[in-house]
Amino acid sequence: MFGQMLVLALALLPPDWPLPPCISSVPIYFGMLPAVVLAALAAAILLATEAAIGVRLLGKAFERFDWSEGWGSEDVRLTHFLQLATRQNR
Repeated sequence: MFGQMLVLALALLPPDWPLPPCISSVPIYFGMLPAVVLAALAAAILLATEAAIGVRLLGKAFERFDWSEGWGSEDVRLTHFLQLATRQNR
């Protein structure tokens, strides 16, 4: 439980980075509401990007353990064995 909360807290740090510049500089010219909207939009984009990168990395990790294709089929193992055998003969 503690580990999950720690990872969640660390995952939410990068989307917080646009908040101080937006809240401190935008209200001077446009008011507080556009500043909050801009900060929320920037945080949402960063959070979506972080989630997409995480899903892509998890997909690559799970693909490595996929036995339905690759090392799980007899043909691929035989082909790999033959490739190794021909390399050793050279």
